[in-house]
Amino acid sequence: MKKINILWTGGLDSTYRVLELSRHEVIIQPYYLASVNPSTQYELRAITELTEIIMKRQETKCALLPLIVVSKNQIQPNDAITNAWKNLYKKNHLGSQYDHVARFANQYDLVLELGIEKDPKESTIYRCLEDNGGFIINEKEGYVMAHCEEEDMRLVFSNMRFPLPLFNMTKQDEIKQYNLWNAGEVLNRVWFCYRPVNGKPCGLCDPCQTYIEVGLENMIPPRRLALYNLRKNNANLFSALRDIKHRMKKVIK
Repeated sequence: MKKINILWTGGLDSTYRVLELSRHEVIIQPYYLASVNPSTQYELRAITELTEIIMKRQETKCALLPLIVVSKNQIQPNDAITNAWKNLYKKNHLGSQYDHVARFANQYDLVLELGIEKDPKESTIYRCLEDNGGFIINEKEGYVMAHCEEEDMRLVFSNMRFPLPLFNMTKQDEIKQYNLWNAGEVLNRVWFCYRPVNGKPCGLCDPCQTYIEVGLENMIPPRRLALYNLRKNNANLFSALRDIKHRMKKVIK
């Protein structure tokens, strides 16, 4: 069977890809890059629960190998890749995770899938690809990859693949497909919050706000959802309070 390496965070997009692949006779090798992020333990817990749920589904045909967890401290420095990422960051604000993933994939000589969806508001990866040579669509293999003629793009993206049709789907599209697959239990177990409060989604970080906006507000605790609505309806007040907080920190320093 074909083996596919995938970066699994326990979030909506990467879980969608694992679920999609699970319906086929393939071998899935999931990887997780661990850090000191407050959400790490919740992401790992979600992946454990999601693995159990997916493997019990009647539609599952894949062989899902045990998750390989790699600490970011285990990823070797690579000045060429990091400098290439810095150049792309200056042009397109490419997230630092792509530096880590690129160095990891290069170190272990992996071709690695990343679950990237189409963000109708703003997609850093889309913008980066389009501004630096575009991308190549491989319909036969079912993925998109960066056009790596530019050296910076080659160094950062040559080992990464972005699966289709996910690359062209919005989160709303994903949710519809989860439901078509009768995978509500999977959908309800994904993790997304960056700054959990008492083990629950905070409702205020960017991922939480995204999930609320795409119709998954039921995954946010009622009190945190109320706080989100309060801040949304009083944006100017919260902005002023945030500015005051920042000024006070500067004074204290």
